[in-house]
Amino acid sequence: MPFKRKVFSLAVISFLLITGCTGHEKAPTPEPKPAPPASSVPPSHQQTPSPQQSTPGDKPAPINAKNKALVLEIKQRAQQGKILHYRFICGKSLIDSDVHQDLGNPDTTESAGKGIYDTYKKQGLAFGFNHGLQIFDIRSYSAEIQKLTYRDITETLGRPSSVNSISHQKILVYKVNSKYQLKFIFNEPISGSTHLDHYSVFYPPAAVNNMAG
Repeated sequence: MPFKRKVFSLAVISFLLITGCTGHEKAPTPEPKPAPPASSVPPSHQQTPSPQQSTPGDKPAPINAKNKALVLEIKQRAQQGKILHYRFICGKSLIDSDVHQDLGNPDTTESAGKGIYDTYKKQGLAFGFNHGLQIFDIRSYSAEIQKLTYRDITETLGRPSSVNSISHQKILVYKVNSKYQLKFIFNEPISGSTHLDHYSVFYPPAAVNNMAG
């Protein structure tokens, strides 16, 4: 009996030691997950430069298509000695029987440059004529053409035949054919966005010869 009691006591003690050690063991600490690298951000969420952002080396935007078409129409009419929307012809039309007949009496009449000028403010027109009443210069100040810029003119028609500066104005002169000159007049200072003040269709022979031929 004493032997059996000793064995039983040893078994109980061993059991208590085993369960006691097991109950005090710490749970394993989970390993920290590595942070995702910066490159793992989905491409759809990454910011990319906008293709519309301009850089110093970018070319300027093309000129307005309507403005370009208007400049070309002005040139085409000038090759016939005419301005937009009117039938009068430099070197052929007369101030009294043509212009006064159609438009009535002018608002002002004054000597200027090589001849006399009749001005019609409502129509935005001025006519230069010699003492023989022959028209040598037709000018348009209409709101339609004053939308045009220096850049519209020079990029559409290219380099002018000559450039003159008179009384704080810059004049671009284009020889559209052997007879007529097309002049664009801008108020200084000039930049690409400077708007046109007026333009002129000019017939040099009638400005020199003061009598109608």
